[in-house]
Amino acid sequence: MILSASGRKAKGDRAEREVLALLRDHLGNQLVRARLEGSNDHGDVVGLPNCVVQVKNYADVARAMREGLEGAAEQKRNAGVLWGAAFVRRPGGRYVVCMDAEDWISMFRETMG
Repeated sequence: MILSASGRKAKGDRAEREVLALLRDHLGNQLVRARLEGSNDHGDVVGLPNCVVQVKNYADVARAMREGLEGAAEQKRNAGVLWGAAFVRRPGGRYVVCMDAEDWISMFRETMG
């Protein structure tokens, strides 16, 4: 099935709302969906200290991971934060979180220090 541009946007919006609800349930209501910033994108969900969140919901999970990591890296630079994470929706609705190894190691050290 091929989705129209409006169908893809609706699918992406639903995924962003799902991730926002998941994060709010565990981390608090300070988190919000970001406004569209064009070339100065700071992520899809904002409010996490030193971290941007990119959300992807593609049928091709490998592509979603690849593009999500690329997007998170760019958004991390734009926002001037330490970490970037991509939340990728898997078939069935569960999410995996993808990070560059350097970001994960840095975040782990920071939280365990």
